[in-house]
Amino acid sequence: MEITVAITSCGGEVIPGIIDCLRSEPDYDFDIVGVDMDSNAVGRKFVDDFYTVPGGLESEYIPKMVEIVESESIDVIVPLSDQETRSLSKHKDEFQSISAEVLTPDGDLVEIASDKGSMLKYLDSKEVSVPNFHLPGTFSELDQAISELGYPEKEVVIKPRRQRAARGFWKLSEERNTQDLVMSEKCLQTLPYDALRNLMAGKDEIPDLVVMEYLEGADYNVDCLSVNGKTEYQIPIRRIKPSAGPVQVGETFHDSDVQEMAKDICNTFGFEYNTNVELAYETMQESAEPLVYEINPRISGPIAAHKEAGVNLLLYGILAALGEEIPTDDEFEAIRVHRCWQEIYEDAI
Repeated sequence: MEITVAITSCGGEVIPGIIDCLRSEPDYDFDIVGVDMDSNAVGRKFVDDFYTVPGGLESEYIPKMVEIVESESIDVIVPLSDQETRSLSKHKDEFQSISAEVLTPDGDLVEIASDKGSMLKYLDSKEVSVPNFHLPGTFSELDQAISELGYPEKEVVIKPRRQRAARGFWKLSEERNTQDLVMSEKCLQTLPYDALRNLMAGKDEIPDLVVMEYLEGADYNVDCLSVNGKTEYQIPIRRIKPSAGPVQVGETFHDSDVQEMAKDICNTFGFEYNTNVELAYETMQESAEPLVYEINPRISGPIAAHKEAGVNLLLYGILAALGEEIPTDDEFEAIRVHRCWQEIYEDAI
């Protein structure tokens, strides 16, 4: 079966694994078109054709993608960035009119799910358990939120409502002083609140932030697949390291509580196709429950690990978008994934 796909943001480090999910399937002949803002994106080395596009939220982006879809006879668009997911999901009807599917949920759901604050408010309103959180609008409300969450006795998380890959993520803790953290941390993500507050001094307005309790238990990145309103797969990767940001070492892991919570979240939203739900247990205690702290309404980088574990969720998502039947009862194995660098060489410019 011949399928032509467009993969956006193909300059990221995850692109080799994403491409392998498709190239390694002997029953399918994939023609892969890569797009990226960067004309030198490394993904050029892995795809069949490549195009440079504007930023995902720029007005010229959708017209350029329509042009590419028509020129290359694209069957399915697979977005890899948050900005492009937001834009493409809002124009699914336009792409369907030229015979291309977009591998995202509907635009309204993407807007809610990709904003951490709106996502938590939505699930809370639907009586789905979420962490204790606040959405401060002023610096005084931020100070109050930090206090109400129990700081400094309890650690607190603060991060932008719309951001990815742990950008702007801070864990607030008094366990170590600022000097020790600055001099010894490989990637500084933990600070006492006073130190972070001083960094914000002099600003007229507070950024759009979500402030929430720190979930100290086991952390899971769960890739899900929903078809015709039913969530068929929920495959967790348990985070080994690092403590935040993209998973570098993880294990596909059977945890019924995590899988049921991810399924409940996807069904509550009414998601379609591939989505990613990030969950962590509230505490280390056995009685704790996993709680959501982020949703990516698109495929995630670690999805390549599931192919090795026995379930190719990217392939299944593409087939579902094309109206093809997919297996719904495949089992995945428990494996450990180590994500690492791979050098690519080319002539100097």
